[in-house]
Amino acid sequence: MSERKFTPGPWMLSGRTVYALNDQGFNRFSALVQDAHTSAVELDANARLIAAAPELLGALEYLMAIADRSGRERYIQFQLTPEFLEPARAAIAKATGRSK
Repeated sequence: MSERKFTPGPWMLSGRTVYALNDQGFNRFSALVQDAHTSAVELDANARLIAAAPELLGALEYLMAIADRSGRERYIQFQLTPEFLEPARAAIAKATGRSK
């Protein structure tokens, strides 16, 4: 896994504000996705994607770690079990606003 230099997740979304809380429940950081001559649909999608960033990175790192340990000849032979795919599915759902 990568060395984490960013605020740990989960990052949450309230409207177009992305935020993360510390262990005591206080705001650790927040970011507002603002209008830059962009549609509301695109702004909302951008906010979801930003909020999902830690989970997306974690899911991809997890999947790659499993794939790398299995060797190139196994890439095609993977039995894609739910526990293998669940982190990626959850991260994608958060980023897109769709259910898993």
